[in-house]
Amino acid sequence: MDSILFWNDISLEAVARDFTGSPSIPDQAGPTRTSRALAIVHLAMYDAFNSFANLLKPYLMHLPCPAPSSSQDAAIGEAAYVTLTNLYPSQVDFF
Repeated sequence: MDSILFWNDISLEAVARDFTGSPSIPDQAGPTRTSRALAIVHLAMYDAFNSFANLLKPYLMHLPCPAPSSSQDAAIGEAAYVTLTNLYPSQVDFF
């Protein structure tokens, strides 16, 4: 499975858990904060992907060219994981 699609599914599950009361107090309550959180996660994955592909203009920052032994999937996963754990701290165990 594509790592971006995988982390997209994880992000959507985090949103669902946030709204169903899995944590007693939602981390990103409401549609505005939820859409902001999803945008942050996807922009982080975009910049991680683009650091390898170098196809398009970076959105937030230009990351240095990764080492040849680096994994594109690992970079995307790390970007998604770090942003999700900061946006949804009550769901760290899920991620």
